[in-house]
Amino acid sequence: MGKSSFIQREVGDMPRSNNCERCECVLSDDNGRNRFYGEYLCDSCLEYAEHERDEEEMYEDEEDAPETENGRYQGVIAYSSKPYPEFHHRNDDGTESVTRRPLTFEHQKKQVNLPYLSCELEAEAPHFADLDEEATRLGRKTNHLVYCKQDCSINYGFEIVSQPMTLDYIQNNTTSFKECIEVLRSDGWRAWDASNCGFHIHLEKKSFVDEKHQMKFIYFVFNNKQKMVKFTGRNSSYASYDLSYFLNVNGDEWQREKPTILKVIKNRNAGHDPHYNRNLAVNIMPERTCELRVFKPSMRFSTLLAYFEFVHCLWAFTKDISTFDVVNKKALKSFDMFKTFAMDNRAQYSEFVNRANGRRIFEKEVA
Repeated sequence: MGKSSFIQREVGDMPRSNNCERCECVLSDDNGRNRFYGEYLCDSCLEYAEHERDEEEMYEDEEDAPETENGRYQGVIAYSSKPYPEFHHRNDDGTESVTRRPLTFEHQKKQVNLPYLSCELEAEAPHFADLDEEATRLGRKTNHLVYCKQDCSINYGFEIVSQPMTLDYIQNNTTSFKECIEVLRSDGWRAWDASNCGFHIHLEKKSFVDEKHQMKFIYFVFNNKQKMVKFTGRNSSYASYDLSYFLNVNGDEWQREKPTILKVIKNRNAGHDPHYNRNLAVNIMPERTCELRVFKPSMRFSTLLAYFEFVHCLWAFTKDISTFDVVNKKALKSFDMFKTFAMDNRAQYSEFVNRANGRRIFEKEVA
């Protein structure tokens, strides 16, 4: 029986007061009323339910499926495997919350809980390491905040992938993750001096206010290569700053009209033009996230935190910057106004500011 046999859109046979059976939000015509394997779900929960179903059906032979413990994958899982996303944030009283759907501007007015960030840390292991044992330990120690995947670019090791988290959560609730990274480093794992490894940060696309916000974010990265490389320590063909590749203007399809960043974003978000290069400074190929691939990996958590704070700071800066400043003050073509924004918010971005000052990226460029 095909997948669509289990998904049915309900039109008018349900009262408006019915709630989604997973997130308990009120189902309305705008929020969707979908019957999925006997459950009534909103549009958002249906999306993740389908993802979970696809993950379970990935392994045709049960012997090929990774081991699980209380529903959690154990050991190193396949690169193509995508465990169910869980969104981590802090409440007003400092307690932790984990949800199956991201908070959005409509659900969460406080900007501190946006954007959601997740990471991929590629690392090389010493020859004596038991990879499955280490991966299982990382999952357990972090309460499955992270899981480990195979990656063809790594000779012997794995990619440590985190669940989506808010910056507030990363800064205050990731002690176990920090401790695990430090243990790996002391055991001889390598990342910084391994040229085949990288560190990637994903932002949930729903965290952007709109597509213009996403455009300004991307435009800043591609137009500040010199400072970006100085800060991140990485200049790689796997994270190219070639804007023409992002715009896909090397092919014949754009001979008549060169696209803009905004047009590329709109096409990709609508599911069109799937042939863009993923090995870019900013990769928008993932369905749900925008990926920054520019960071040199580190087994020091303070460095990773500086990277996270930079991404959040740039997200906040590009959200608030005016069109006037973009056009008349070239706000997205240098670090000048971005530096002022970061320094004004230093209490929130202390690790980023400290690293930026240490690597001297806030200094004026000499002509």
